[in-house]
Amino acid sequence: MTFSPCIIENMPAAEYHSMRDWTGSSVLRKLASSSPLHAKHYENTPIKGSALDLGTAFHAAMLQPEEEIYVIAPECDRRTKEGKALWAEFQADHGGLLIIDSEMGETLNGMIAAAQADWRWTQALKKTKREVSVFGDFGGPIKSRMDAWKEDLIIDIKTSSDPVDAGSFSRSMDKYGYAQQACHYRECLKSSLRLQNKLVCDNYSFIFLCVETKAPYGTAAYRLDDLDMDLHMSNLANMNKWWHECRAANSYPGYPQENIMELRLPGYALNKLTLQNGGPL
Repeated sequence: MTFSPCIIENMPAAEYHSMRDWTGSSVLRKLASSSPLHAKHYENTPIKGSALDLGTAFHAAMLQPEEEIYVIAPECDRRTKEGKALWAEFQADHGGLLIIDSEMGETLNGMIAAAQADWRWTQALKKTKREVSVFGDFGGPIKSRMDAWKEDLIIDIKTSSDPVDAGSFSRSMDKYGYAQQACHYRECLKSSLRLQNKLVCDNYSFIFLCVETKAPYGTAAYRLDDLDMDLHMSNLANMNKWWHECRAANSYPGYPQENIMELRLPGYALNKLTLQNGGPL
């Protein structure tokens, strides 16, 4: 498909994910943490599960409340014959929609109420473009799907089964590569605007809006330090270039296999053992 750098609001998610000539953030984060083999497997493996369904429904409620994307099913015991019949009938009546069961629906409504009660969420999302698909070039064709965007502000919503206090969320940022994701989104947007000869802001702020998926549904809002994004710029371009080289060669190597590598315990474990042995070895 011939496709030029552009910015599109409300592109269907399925269409966005089908455009594999443009590299998304999730694939590059998997490439950075593992190998091309793992990144290719990730790209080819549909993600499913209740956590994904809950996140999808919550994003829809917060970003596209006017769209009919999900529906909450009535309470029923699907272990019984009557419950199975009721569930099957509900599915048939709501084909094409994401169906949320009543238990998850209670969680979803709690999350929505908590987010809507947080003034930082309402102010940040006010007058934003939603579900924005961006196609640019940064070491090769690159794409991103911003939850929300206005002028010099990029917003990403995170639902988390872990606490979202500052200490816990900073660890999640490191574990899941959120700073790399933020850099990816920022540079994708800037490159797309430049390639379209449009105005590019000198600096884009990146805000995470976070909500817990367990009662009492704590919420938080964080602005990512620009330096944390800047530190990923060189690696991001190299990862994208490497990925496109793998695609061109149709070769996706796994971990290095040249030799048997020497391995040591991580630093924190060595420090622990050192203390247990009464001092430096």
